[in-house]
This record gives sequence, C-alpha cells and structure tokens, in this order.
Amino acid sequence: MEVKSLRIAEWNANGLANHKLELIQFLHNNNIDVLLASETHFTDRTVLKIPQYSLYHSNHPDGTAHGGAAIIIRTALQHFEAPAYQTDKIQASILRITDRSWPLYIAALYSPLPQTPHRRVRIRYIPPPPRIPIHCGRRMER
Repeated sequence: MEVKSLRIAEWNANGLANHKLELIQFLHNNNIDVLLASETHFTDRTVLKIPQYSLYHSNHPDGTAHGGAAIIIRTALQHFEAPAYQTDKIQASILRITDRSWPLYIAALYSPLPQTPHRRVRIRYIPPPPRIPIHCGRRMER
C-alpha cells in the first residue's frame, strides 16, 4: 500500500525518556507518522517503548546521557534502518521508508555547537536523496 502523505514532526527533546507521556500524547493527538528527535540523552541502558511506534536511535559514543538523535516511526509504515552514525560531533539515525512509489530517506541528527567557527562536517555514507529531497534539521546555536 502506497502512502500518499506523511505527518513529520521535529522535537528538541532535552531528554526524550523524561517526556514519555507528553510524547505519546503529542504523537496520537497530532496523528504523527514520523518524529525526528534531537538531544535524546539516551544511553545503552535506555528503554523507551511507545505503542504502535518503532524507535531507532544514535547515542553519544561516550555512553553518557547527552546529545543523541532518534527517529520514532509508526510501525505500520514499511521501513528499514540504515547504520547509525556516532561520533563525538554528530549522532544520526537514518531510515528508508518504502511505502512510497519512490524511496524516502529520512534522518534525525544532533550536532552540538562547533568547537571551531565555520567548521563543516560531512556524513559521507548517507544515500543520495530521492527525486524530491526533503531536508529537516537543527543546528544548535547560542
């Protein structure tokens, strides 16, 4: 079955597990298909389950509860996870949604303030964009 539209939201969580009830209410009240979250603050011990949704995340590689990115997607949507990207500068989760006539790659990423002004970091393994590219993201600024 081909999906005609997707409801996508972005959330700077500042600790996603701490806002579980608010998150569940937001997803259901707004009929969200895909949520891109930054600043998840997950560790390898974090467990977050949301009925009717799947969660994919990329934690900070030092194992402590800061940074991080996640994608929360309606389980009914056909999708595949790409390998997570984890460095001290960028954490990214990437999915391919296959319920469309063309593939849609979607990514949630977290990148803290740059240590050096005007420094660019590229993630080279992200697949080429679909015929109609969609870009969402947030760069932390102070």
